[in-house]
Amino acid sequence: MRVSSYLEVNLGLLEENFNSLKKITKAKVLFMVKANAYGHGLVPITEHCLKKNLCQDFGCAALGEALILKEKLAKYKFTVYVFSETDLAEKGALEHYRSDLIPVIHQLDDLKTILKKPEVPIVLKFNTGMNRLGIKPDDVENILKLMKKNKRTKILHVMSHYSLSYLPLAKQKKTQAQYKVFQDILREIRDSGIEIEHTSIANSGAIEQSFSTEESYVRPGLMLYGPSALYPHYSKWPGKVISKMVTKILDIQKIKKGETVGYGDHVCSQDGLRVVVPVGYGDGILTSYTNASFTYKDFPVKFFGRVNMDLSQLFFPLKAEKKIKIGDAINLWEHDGASLQEMALQMKTIPYQLLCALNERIPRVYKS
Repeated sequence: MRVSSYLEVNLGLLEENFNSLKKITKAKVLFMVKANAYGHGLVPITEHCLKKNLCQDFGCAALGEALILKEKLAKYKFTVYVFSETDLAEKGALEHYRSDLIPVIHQLDDLKTILKKPEVPIVLKFNTGMNRLGIKPDDVENILKLMKKNKRTKILHVMSHYSLSYLPLAKQKKTQAQYKVFQDILREIRDSGIEIEHTSIANSGAIEQSFSTEESYVRPGLMLYGPSALYPHYSKWPGKVISKMVTKILDIQKIKKGETVGYGDHVCSQDGLRVVVPVGYGDGILTSYTNASFTYKDFPVKFFGRVNMDLSQLFFPLKAEKKIKIGDAINLWEHDGASLQEMALQMKTIPYQLLCALNERIPRVYKS
């Protein structure tokens, strides 16, 4: 466990982001806290939402995540949806599901399993064009037959997922096409006499564009943690990144043009300062950080040479020599969305990956 390198999580900013979301839509919120709440801490983030009455519905990827929430936060009333790894085919998994811990069904065999347990609400996810997980629209008729055979007349929630909502709607038609398929599915189910209580399809990218937010729920993920989900800078989303990644200066040495640094003998292209910080790929600071740059005390700084398991080298200009010292804290990204987004763009990846990559060796420090 690191001591002076940590992810500082500002819970007050999370509340601000919720308030910004409420200005876009009046729909209920199913908040995605999968992947350790996008790296910010599954239990602390969920508990804060419950304490502050921000929302009562949460989304996980795996049954194991949902069980942790229900165990650690047993004093609260809330609902968890398990979106992908429901484990319904595994022995004993079905017994965990109930009215407030619900599997999202994306294949017919799982629906047959859930129909054997009437106390578990039915939540169906359809493939409207994402072509990942989801029931095919052509299978609606089979679903209706199964439900009527088992005398089930109500579906708690019907949902789907967009594949291109991170792009502006004006630049692609796929998102609108998916929404039309979704509406057709809802109409077919309702016309059969089956009641649908809730619907959702808008993820962060769609919400930011105020598209399909009139369904009863929206399912924000990244945007509530701060960064825009639109790629790369199309959004007017005012969210603030709820975390900043803090490390410290471990060592400073002058380095001359032509000298080599670290594994692989990376050659320095100019005179400067080689600064070592105690974070590496063993913490989730990926090797792809190499050559990514940021600003510190108005000086341009970049990751230099190969990222090690436990250490990384940064290159500072010589003129920073009197402005930095061993022990100084350095933030790899700040609460403004631009710094994390820019880091991700330089690494040819997305903010999701940088946040989710941070592992348990990096402590999460929570502030209100």
